[in-house]
Amino acid sequence: MIKRKSILLVEDDVIVSAIEKQQLEKSGYLVCHVCNGEDAVRTVLDCDTVYDLILMDIDLGHGMDGTQTAQKILEHMDIPILFLSSHTEPEMVEKTEKITSYGYVVKNSGPVILDASIKMAIKLFESKLERKLAEARLRTTEKKFRNLMENIDTVGVQGYGSDGTIHYWNKASEKIYGFTEKEAVGSNLLDLIIPPEMRYEVSTAIDKMAKSGEPIPSSELLLMKKNGSPVPVISNHAVVKTPGCAPELFCLDVDISERKEIERNLYLKDYIITSSISAIATCDLDGRMTYGNPYFEKLWGFAEVNEYIGVPFHKLWQVEDQFDDIMGTLGSGGNWSGEIKARRKDGSLFDVHVSATTVYDKEGNPVALTSASIEVTEQKNAKRLLSESEERFNLAMEVKNEGIWDWHIVSNDVIFDNRYYTMAGYAPGEFAQKLSSWTERVHPDDLSICNSAIEEYFIGKIECFDAEFRFKRKDGSWMWIQGRGKIVERDENGEPLRIVGTHTDITKRKQVEEENQKQLAEKELLLREVHHRVKNNIANIANLLSLQVGSTRNMEVKTALQDAASRVQSMRILYDRLLVSDDLREIPVKNYVDTLIDSIIQVFSDRKGISIKRTITDFNIAAKQAVIIGIIINELLTNVFKYAFKNREHGNVLVMLKKNKNVVNLTIEDDGMGIESKENANNSQGFGLTIVKMLVEQLNGTKSIENKNGTRTEIRFEI
Repeated sequence: MIKRKSILLVEDDVIVSAIEKQQLEKSGYLVCHVCNGEDAVRTVLDCDTVYDLILMDIDLGHGMDGTQTAQKILEHMDIPILFLSSHTEPEMVEKTEKITSYGYVVKNSGPVILDASIKMAIKLFESKLERKLAEARLRTTEKKFRNLMENIDTVGVQGYGSDGTIHYWNKASEKIYGFTEKEAVGSNLLDLIIPPEMRYEVSTAIDKMAKSGEPIPSSELLLMKKNGSPVPVISNHAVVKTPGCAPELFCLDVDISERKEIERNLYLKDYIITSSISAIATCDLDGRMTYGNPYFEKLWGFAEVNEYIGVPFHKLWQVEDQFDDIMGTLGSGGNWSGEIKARRKDGSLFDVHVSATTVYDKEGNPVALTSASIEVTEQKNAKRLLSESEERFNLAMEVKNEGIWDWHIVSNDVIFDNRYYTMAGYAPGEFAQKLSSWTERVHPDDLSICNSAIEEYFIGKIECFDAEFRFKRKDGSWMWIQGRGKIVERDENGEPLRIVGTHTDITKRKQVEEENQKQLAEKELLLREVHHRVKNNIANIANLLSLQVGSTRNMEVKTALQDAASRVQSMRILYDRLLVSDDLREIPVKNYVDTLIDSIIQVFSDRKGISIKRTITDFNIAAKQAVIIGIIINELLTNVFKYAFKNREHGNVLVMLKKNKNVVNLTIEDDGMGIESKENANNSQGFGLTIVKMLVEQLNGTKSIENKNGTRTEIRFEI
């Protein structure tokens, strides 16, 4: 619905004002009339009504005339004023134009001209408001843009003219180049940050950009700091064109020193891997090959990458019988190593020692498996390769945040590598290389766990020593460690002499696990409280319905209330079962259904001659499906009690609930009077059976009713 425009008519002639008011209202305007300037000022400034336009007579008799009244109003508010007068003298028109620019209408010009003049004045005023709003938005946007450029600390912004003279220099530019805004503004960009060998090229580019109005493409540049040192940046350019002004040129520079350093480090690491004489390979989390360094390809005899990419690693390392154990160890965050046979491309076998581990991203998510393999076919080659790879192995241990220990059991001497010390904040060799140094730093509550794991390993219950425990850092705080080790030397009687293992920092993983357990416990408690409240509310509803049953004598109403109470009761029983269950998402179905049937029997306690036989298999079912099953059983058994044994004292009912794999079969059968026709049974529109039909559809199940020596209803659905 279009809102009607509101007009204040200021006219001292009562008859004229009545005619004008009538004409305006016929044109669809809401019109308020006042007779003099003083009333007009009070009406506009003191009343709550907001007018879209003032139609002002110039000659208003005594007091202020129209032009004075308009000036008074415009001192306090901006509103379109359209003058209306019988005067056409140029000086009168000129006088009104000095006050407002919304027009001058000669009286008796006719309603069409008056309406058109009003609409034009309102349109001019709305355009004026829109322009003011746009200007305010532009000023706000410009202020935000200036604030953004000034406060953004990662992008250096420099504004300069076509001759290179700098007129804008933000804080990020100070940070990148070292020049303050005072030092930079007024200086020439070429002299300030452009190296001498680049100045001609940059000067040409600036001149081209200023003349064409098009920015030059972004590029990586090596520019110059205040102290003369180079700084790599990605430099973007912009040209701001303002009508009537020379183009403004801007540089937007991002310091990429850190990225360049990362690239250099990555190149170094890549060079180490590609030039390594260890066969380094990676797999995806399913064990399929994704990379092999040049030595891997040489050792296995591959000429092309596609000869092994995507191949399961157990086909290259002959570990088919150990595949599940290896994947399990790596999947649990552990390391796997051992000497095994490997098969070259030509089918020949050779001996290798493999060390494999899981690679994690910064968030601690596993992303790949990696391994380093060394050929150990000949002892001489093994010693040489071991010596050459020792430095790389130590580097890998440092990257993986692991320390290595070597326990000589008889003497209780333990050799700790440097990383073992430094990962806990100690200087290498700061504590003695004795077993007691380790036991003194293990948390007292965890020492028994470690000792038990060692004993179980020694007697053969587990394949390797593996324990998680807290270890004291130098600053007194506790870090979580996963200790793993294997016996590498035994005496002639098979007793262990020496164990070698790793010491892995798993503090972050344990913190995540503890936080997850805490959140899970909180959510479990909250869910139990919600179920408890829902159970109580359902019980109250059932009690209220039962009270209502006892207070009415209308049998039809009483029956309907009993049915409703029974349906609510089936839901209450579900929540009772959930609250005593360990899992709030599933419940054991047998106890739930038995309790539900007992509650239905109590409702029909006057039908003691009806016997119910139950054949119910116990299995867990989702709470949502349990609600639906409960309502279905309630509806079907209620129908049996009400209608199956009319005019009979005795009867038999069978309730059978079974599960075969993922298919559930619910059968309710009676030997009552039956239903007159099968077609009517399957298409019955009774409220209870309608509910059953809808619920079966919700389960995506099927329902069939058989009328033979009674009624047999069978429902099947999947879980």
